[in-house]
Amino acid sequence: MGALKTVIRSVASIVARRVAGHDLFERKGERAPSSSLPRGSEPHSRDKPHSESVAAEVMEAATGTVTSVNLSALASALGPGRLRVVNHWATWCDGCVEEMPELARLQNALGDDVEFVGVSWDRFQPLEGMGATKSAIRDVMEQAGASWPTLVLDDSVVPEELFERWKMQVHTIPQTWVVDDRGMIVERVEHVMTAAMVDELATKIRELG
Repeated sequence: MGALKTVIRSVASIVARRVAGHDLFERKGERAPSSSLPRGSEPHSRDKPHSESVAAEVMEAATGTVTSVNLSALASALGPGRLRVVNHWATWCDGCVEEMPELARLQNALGDDVEFVGVSWDRFQPLEGMGATKSAIRDVMEQAGASWPTLVLDDSVVPEELFERWKMQVHTIPQTWVVDDRGMIVERVEHVMTAAMVDELATKIRELG
């Protein structure tokens, strides 16, 4: 048993070091302005039937649901439908956790006209199994007063494939997107948001509605 734990720690350490090289989360003090990206970016249409089914179940699920997905299922979930706010985050990202109460306030301000969904990058730097990851996500969201469904990118997802598919020029979290009813990304906020920034985003979203 001792030898097994040593091997597990070693593997986790190697994975963490490799993922850390991608600089996936915003470090404290890094709050650069959002990059200017083309409006109307959208993912490729490579969804499989079973992925569409999973995505539909997720988006119709009760609030607070945490579900693991691959890239195809994520594309289906973010496809044509309702106006959405999509928050990319992870429990190990301090800035993500810091801004979540503000996103919960945004959700309350916008009401039922806008659908919120979280996309968790936790498995890009996995310290425990999927079950523990989902539990940690629920804990953070509960403490922040956030109640939207969360899609956890599963272990099949490679960061570079995510970045390429959604034309992401910024590879850090938190990121918050506004996705219109056509499934088009019409706004990207690629840094931690303050209360004032959240209020500004709320105004932009109301104009879209």
